[in-house]
Amino acid sequence: MAVVDASIWVALFQENDVFHKQAKMIIQHLFDSEEAINVPAIVFAEVSGAIRRRTGKPRHASHAVAKMHALNLEIRAVDDYFGFFAADITARLGMRGADALYVALAKEVGEVLYTFDQEQLTRGGQEVETRCVV
Repeated sequence: MAVVDASIWVALFQENDVFHKQAKMIIQHLFDSEEAINVPAIVFAEVSGAIRRRTGKPRHASHAVAKMHALNLEIRAVDDYFGFFAADITARLGMRGADALYVALAKEVGEVLYTFDQEQLTRGGQEVETRCVV
């Protein structure tokens, strides 16, 4: 299993992204090894928003989310328990709230968090194993 941050997904769907090739390698590696890919439900809004802002095209954002949804991802809802768990991580590590959801999920499932986000790599790395390469 692995947790994959929105930064990986955005890079995957944006061929001009500096991390595009790395994102493809990470996702391909996870699928080739038949590992479950875990994401918090917020990932869809994050990816959609980032792609819409970058491209200015709503259909590109919708297309990326549809592709993700078809991938049989393990989606973790943000319920009260999970929200409070992430809030504790946010308070202790000084992270942004959405970033803490990925760290909380990685901690909950006991797996690696893949991200290109420097704050998640460093601060999140205090709580879980973080990687930006396979």
